Amino acid sequence: IVDISESMNIWEDFINNFIKDVENYHIFKNLNTYYMFTDENTPELYKKKVKSFKLNNNWFKSIEQNTLIFMFSDMISNSWSNGKIFSDITLWQQYFNFSIIQMLPQRLWNKTKLIDANIGKISNSQKFSLNCKMQSDIEKMLSTESSNLLKITLLNFNEKSIEAYGRVINSLKNNRIDGAIFESEDFTGEYKFLKMENDIETENRLKIFYKYASSLSKELLELFALIPLTFPIMKLVQQNFLPESNQEHLSEILISNIINRENKVNGFFQFYKSENEEEGIREKL
Repeated sequence: IVDISESMNIWEDFINNFIKDVENYHIFKNLNTYYMFTDENTPELYKKKVKSFKLNNNWFKSIEQNTLIFMFSDMISNSWSNGKIFSDITLWQQYFNFSIIQMLPQRLWNKTKLIDANIGKISNSQKFSLNCKMQSDIEKMLSTESSNLLKITLLNFNEKSIEAYGRVINSLKNNRIDGAIFESEDFTGEYKFLKMENDIETENRLKIFYKYASSLSKELLELFALIPLTFPIMKLVQQNFLPESNQEHLSEILISNIINRENKVNGFFQFYKSENEEEGIREKL
């Protein structure tokens, strides 16, 4: 399942190439790719990337139980923020194992819906068991009963992560992988990061970014201050003027409350500028 929210556009080529490799190496008996649009408050699942072939709401009931579902996502769009997507994931996990391939490195997870989760190691005592049957040390520390928890295994494109997931699925010795444990109250409401940063003044936004961002992300941001902000132009500038950077650095800028992706002007993104400020981020850069 490919999250096709706007913030995921920068990963499109990367994901497509990954899926082609999986197909070419015949790793699985069958492989289907679906697309989920998550920019709206309620997520919608489609058979194709063009949003005209909506998937039946009960599609998962006819799938074999030994099916593995992987979802590519950065977990920052509206359906993640408000928790609506968890209703779907909870249903899916009753029929097969579900994992998220998180596009962002772990150091940036606190700017996604994962800030509301308990992050820890998950293990598996039975081959191909459902997520709810997997075990986590976090559960021992939480007073909430297991039936009220949503467990999601988290992968990335690191070879060790893929290997760890293989060990977990096959219930091999010492199987452990990163996982997110959500309690039922985390399913709804805008995630904490947005609550904390939505009203920060321009200068403080920059201070926070320059304090925590990687050096390449800082260089990239300064280049963006000179151009119209659209994904194609930003990627073009990145490839030509800072080729040593990658999607991770571009993502870091996009999720750092520096660029306002919600309100476009004539099709272009804008740097944040508070109503009571004469100068915005572009001018300060």
